[in-house]
Amino acid sequence: MTGLDSTVESFKELVAQSSDVPANQQRLIYKGRILKDDQTLLSYGLQADHTIHMVRGSAPSSAPPP
Repeated sequence: MTGLDSTVESFKELVAQSSDVPANQQRLIYKGRILKDDQTLLSYGLQADHTIHMVRGSAPSSAPPP
């Protein structure tokens, strides 16, 4: 189980284990803000009974667009 002091990135990895959306394609939204991977869940004021919304984004590309 991931605690609130865990990073958003580690939470995405946990979500990926029980969904069909890879961590690198997840966009987590809390109170209208997209959560950044290097921040902790607690830094956004998240509490255990709150809801985070997840949407699927495109996978990050390894090459810059032409």
